[in-house]
Amino acid sequence: MRFSGFEGDWGLMSLREMVEFKTGYAFKSEKMLSERSTYQLIKMSNVYQNELRLDRNPSFGKPSKITNKITY
Repeated sequence: MRFSGFEGDWGLMSLREMVEFKTGYAFKSEKMLSERSTYQLIKMSNVYQNELRLDRNPSFGKPSKITNKITY
């Protein structure tokens, strides 16, 4: 599947080339959802043996209806 407007070869890069990792308690656990929602929160427990594992202890955030962003 290709989105319209994207052409050429696929690139391969590590996650650290795309994002900045921050640690700490960024999300309040009482605001996390255990059932599948629009956005999955990526936590340190999702990084296992140097791989991103979204199936490990998944948590989801409910986006604001106004901004479509997760607020914590």
